[in-house]
Amino acid sequence: MTLGVETVADDAGTAIDENNALMTAVTEQLLEQGLDAVDIQTTGFSMWMEQVYDQTGPTGEVRFHLTNQVRAVVRDVDGVGDVLQAALDVGANNIQNVDFAVADEEALKAQARADAIANARRHAEQLAREAGVQLGEIVSISELGGSPPISSGGYSASVSVQVVFAIAD
Repeated sequence: MTLGVETVADDAGTAIDENNALMTAVTEQLLEQGLDAVDIQTTGFSMWMEQVYDQTGPTGEVRFHLTNQVRAVVRDVDGVGDVLQAALDVGANNIQNVDFAVADEEALKAQARADAIANARRHAEQLAREAGVQLGEIVSISELGGSPPISSGGYSASVSVQVVFAIAD
């Protein structure tokens, strides 16, 4: 998730002080929720000045906006809501997104490849039986462009393979 703190004040020093205090509290809370320090990374820090206007135009006043954001990796999917609420409770007021990914995508793809080859063999054996021939050795295997992962409450990876078998004598 990407979350952080935005503060607004009439002078830069106050905006920085308030933001630092709140962001420290958010970071400490993320650590108390069980996140590892290596899983909390600053992704954005910006300050900008706003000219204050009223009905007649510029008032001569300014406001300073300071935003500090971190990307926090929560490895316990069931705890995402609790971690997010804990951060909100101590001052996080800028939530950009919550997204999900698999920690070891290559292992998932490797299993998908093994399943694809086994599935190709089952289909080829059925076709050979129906044609009244014996299935021979694999002549070639190629991995086709993988489909994008689709998530519906979980994560899946799909792999497409093309397997060519010889017909045995």
